[in-house]
Amino acid sequence: MAKVTYADLKADWRFTHHGRKYLAEADAESLGGGLVRIKVMDWATSQHRTIRTAANGTPGDVSAR
Repeated sequence: MAKVTYADLKADWRFTHHGRKYLAEADAESLGGGLVRIKVMDWATSQHRTIRTAANGTPGDVSAR
């Protein structure tokens, strides 16, 4: 995939964040001020959580389903 930022993430995309693999459960949601919120499922533990991070940051190993 071309360079993807956290703001570009869509539901059902897989990506890594700080070395952990996640599945986005919803599209990235802008919080304003250059931040986004992404509801995810941890790939290894199946735990659900929310990541808040810089919108223009780049996640690793992005793949769309």
